[in-house]
Amino acid sequence: MPDHYGSDLAYYTEFAFETEEEFFDSKEDALKSFETYLKVTHITLHPAFKKACLEILRSLAKISGNKISENEKGIINNFEKKVLVTH
Repeated sequence: MPDHYGSDLAYYTEFAFETEEEFFDSKEDALKSFETYLKVTHITLHPAFKKACLEILRSLAKISGNKISENEKGIINNFEKKVLVTH
């Protein structure tokens, strides 16, 4: 279902995290897959989508507790620097 930008980009993020447990060995691998997808397709992400990605990552990281672990903070920060800043 298209979002209010007329795209299905939110679906791709959701899909990556839903399939992460089945196809990837780690959270880092799932995020690397998304990074590769962005590089291959040369997509420029809308600022609102970037913000949504970070909110989703932080929310998912808090599922196991109300606090984001240091490891997860590092993963999120790396994702933000490598993917969200450059796309």
